[in-house]
Amino acid sequence: MKITLRKTLDSDTKPRLLTLLNLIANNEIRTHLLYSELIKRHACHVGRDQHLLSCFHTALTEDKDHYQCIEHCIELIQGPEAPTKTRNKHYPSTQLKSSFSKLLKSLYLSEASSVQAYSEICTMTLEKDYRLFDLAYRNMHENIVHLDAVEEALNTHCQHPLTH
Repeated sequence: MKITLRKTLDSDTKPRLLTLLNLIANNEIRTHLLYSELIKRHACHVGRDQHLLSCFHTALTEDKDHYQCIEHCIELIQGPEAPTKTRNKHYPSTQLKSSFSKLLKSLYLSEASSVQAYSEICTMTLEKDYRLFDLAYRNMHENIVHLDAVEEALNTHCQHPLTH
């Protein structure tokens, strides 16, 4: 999805907005990799629950789309002369080899962090930049659905769902 931003964000807002967008971009790429890993390596857990498997496949696709849109927004806000930031698109393999419950907990925390950041972006851009607000609002709601699916999986498949 191609997006153009309005130039109504003030210079005080941009640094915080970029911080949030970078946090979200990192979370979206992380969750994409975690969903992929859960679908591939933990089919014995996920495959038995067709609803959960469907939710994870949807989240996998949506998170990749979220990442691409957020990266585009970052580029637009920074401008063409800003240095390009390269992201680590490879989650540490030691964490990907974690147990099913640890992967789910990591996924839950990343999704929750994204929802919180998207919520803050919505507050910042309300009545200032409707395109960025709409993008953040849509992505936030999709991530809330992801969060619900992960929470359901934690409650169904793990003994101690959200203890750290």
